[in-house]
Amino acid sequence: MKNHTKHVMAIGISLMVLLAFAAAPLSAQQFPAQDPPEQDFSDAEIEAFAAALVEIETIQSSMQQELNDIIENGSMDSERFYELHSHFTQTQGTLPEDISSSEEAEFQETFQALVAAEETTQTQMIDAVESEGLDVETFNSIVAVAQQNPELWEEIQSHQQ
Repeated sequence: MKNHTKHVMAIGISLMVLLAFAAAPLSAQQFPAQDPPEQDFSDAEIEAFAAALVEIETIQSSMQQELNDIIENGSMDSERFYELHSHFTQTQGTLPEDISSSEEAEFQETFQALVAAEETTQTQMIDAVESEGLDVETFNSIVAVAQQNPELWEEIQSHQQ
């Protein structure tokens, strides 16, 4: 179970990076300016990034609906699942001691379905990046720079229209 927890955390981190990128204009206004990392990207890389980002946003939207469906259609009441999941994440992978074995099995079943869906989504996002001719490292570098460089963010947005 610990391996699954680490894997879910890794997925969560990568998704947080993507979601943080979507909030880049807001965060640029809230925090003091920092010197952006020095990195030059070609026009082709920026265009490819913008196209991949559109695909990733579509994938994420689909994923969110799929995750909601998994939880809502699972054998466990969704409110109870969220309660247990909150405990699970806050305690780094443990469930409450008073959980019944059937409830634990229901939680694990739903949790495993979520992990599988997130793994599929991760693969789809990587495929979206690579299908645009970028590698994941370059994509992530552009994310990091664009979060601190409003001009780059504007250039990316101009390619999305």
